[in-house]
Amino acid sequence: GGGGGVGNFNSPYLLAQNPLTMERCGDLEAVKALANGHAAERAERRRALGEAIDAATLDAPLKQAIRAIAAPEGADAVHANQIAAIEATAELCALLAKRGWYNDNSYFGFHSASDAARYKALQARRSALASESEKLDKDAVTRIKAEQEKIQAALS
Repeated sequence: GGGGGVGNFNSPYLLAQNPLTMERCGDLEAVKALANGHAAERAERRRALGEAIDAATLDAPLKQAIRAIAAPEGADAVHANQIAAIEATAELCALLAKRGWYNDNSYFGFHSASDAARYKALQARRSALASESEKLDKDAVTRIKAEQEKIQAALS
């Protein structure tokens, strides 16, 4: 994901070309609020779906499989990952907005060793969160396929 020129945080050349990106750090708060709002809506839908599934006159194994697809428990991990990624990007934005960096052969160079260390740590965190996000997506697909097989078995 990441609109709003967030890719510029990986390139001092692009960031120098489009410094507006840094001036929009505050926009990430709105993105975070939106993500929190969506998570709350999903949690409410999961709760309502769970109630409907519980009320249905289906065999317990079938109910469990349907619930695992329609109202999964692991959604909190996805939301936590999104929020952490937004926060790490906001911190990176604030760091770069201090303009204590320079273009060091297409990499970010920093005048301060602590800024350089902070940049490295934030980029490592963003990379780890992106990998975790991919894994969460793959796990969800695998889990849904397994539950679908249970449903087919229960119905056949």
